[in-house]
Amino acid sequence: MKPILLIGGYGDTGRKTAQQLRLRHPDVPLAIAGRSLAAAQTFADELGNAVAYTADISGNLPDLGLPHGEFSAMGVFLMDSTGDALRFAGDKGIPYVAVTGGAFEMGLQFALGMHAMDRCSVTIASNWFCGGALMTILALCRELTRVEAVTAGIVIDRNASEAGPATRADFERILSTCTSMPLRSKGVYKWIVGDAGKVAYTGTGERKLEGTPAVSVDAVTIGAVTGARDVSVFETWGDSLSWIEERDPSDEIVIEARGTDQDGNHVVLRQEVVASRVSAPLTAITIAMLLDRGAGLSSDAPLAPGIYTAERALDPGEAVAWMKEVGVRFSPVSVRSA
Repeated sequence: MKPILLIGGYGDTGRKTAQQLRLRHPDVPLAIAGRSLAAAQTFADELGNAVAYTADISGNLPDLGLPHGEFSAMGVFLMDSTGDALRFAGDKGIPYVAVTGGAFEMGLQFALGMHAMDRCSVTIASNWFCGGALMTILALCRELTRVEAVTAGIVIDRNASEAGPATRADFERILSTCTSMPLRSKGVYKWIVGDAGKVAYTGTGERKLEGTPAVSVDAVTIGAVTGARDVSVFETWGDSLSWIEERDPSDEIVIEARGTDQDGNHVVLRQEVVASRVSAPLTAITIAMLLDRGAGLSSDAPLAPGIYTAERALDPGEAVAWMKEVGVRFSPVSVRSA
């Protein structure tokens, strides 16, 4: 089998993604690439059944400096600002997954992707956790016949380890460039600036938290998929309940969806999702799913050429099943009258 190429694969998220792929598909070869061949080689040796390459997506080397070997899919773990990685994927017909970028950068990614989409699948995973939060939200919304409103609070816990340079660069670029965050209110998509969107909400363990609208495109996506006229996705940076109680750094998602259930009742569904950053890293799990889907490892064929986002590439129910299998915890769904 042709290896899956991970550019930036020896960074924190790249390493965890490789480990998730190896758990799911022990025999699939991996190619770890980045500017430091030594770092790539060290991690490839740790993994086994992996090769290491030097790769540079800054526009300085033809074909990124990679050999002319074939790859079954490629994930890029840093911002492809030159578009060279995507051009390489298009020229070679390699299913491509971009795992960085804020909501405001999707226009650039789509414009570049238009020139590769006839030769490979181009998946733009600009949602929180590369679509991990979105999959849990859409799976819960499927329990309603009509969705009126969705609210999700995400707690991002950084206690596991300091973010790597690529992650830090992402957030510095996003927060310095775009100070507005998207949500949907009464059917209208809006950009909220500064503290105007701050809200109080109830997190896991009945904790009272404060969040601000997320920098991701999740609120727009949820509105488009479910038809909900009020959608807010909030982010809170701080200690998770798992860290406070067990010193297990975890990312948390609290979801409330209001609408009509299968029996015609007007209800609010609530569910809590907890993903340990150590044992069940949600971003890495979701990227592994997207690469799996792009390469066609768990399906009959690779993803057909075209432009995709997480919700177009993955089925929410199947994604949640995978998450549960590798240790992401889902509370029972609670129901109350709306």
